[in-house]
Amino acid sequence: MNTSTFTNCCFDGVKLNSRYVTHTFSHCSFRGAKLNNARISKQCNDCDFTGCNLSKAIVNYVSFIRAVFPTPILAAKYCCRFEECSFDGAFFMTVR
Repeated sequence: MNTSTFTNCCFDGVKLNSRYVTHTFSHCSFRGAKLNNARISKQCNDCDFTGCNLSKAIVNYVSFIRAVFPTPILAAKYCCRFEECSFDGAFFMTVR
């Protein structure tokens, strides 16, 4: 998944623990996906992360555009751009 572009794809429930998840995702669903300890980078446009496990994810230099995060976002390192995203019910914890 390191050199691909995904459009209109369903990754619901997928387990990508401790994987590199890079490049561009457009109109994709990650509902209930396991992305804990994943390294995420590049761009996510119009993606749904409802119920997605992002605990301890390393999220560097990602542009999230119109993404939906209606779930707790725990212990993730963020150096990202969020544009027109929904965070209803989500919370952030800082990582030291």
